[in-house]
Amino acid sequence: MLSDHADWPWSICSHADERQLKLDRSATVASVVMDLRERRLWLADGQPCRTPYRELDYGTFLAARQETTAASPGLLS
Repeated sequence: MLSDHADWPWSICSHADERQLKLDRSATVASVVMDLRERRLWLADGQPCRTPYRELDYGTFLAARQETTAASPGLLS
């Protein structure tokens, strides 16, 4: 779905429109899908129609962050 080109040049996966002035051009440069419950994310660090997603697991990192926050209440509030 995030690599959809319907309604180009205003599509979800956008490519630079060479007919526009350089400063007016825009393009999709990355795409992210997150599963907040599982603390996982899939990242396409490029246009999602050309770049495969890679899965990243942040569960351990976020669990450590929660322990730090619980030990230091008010630190991030």
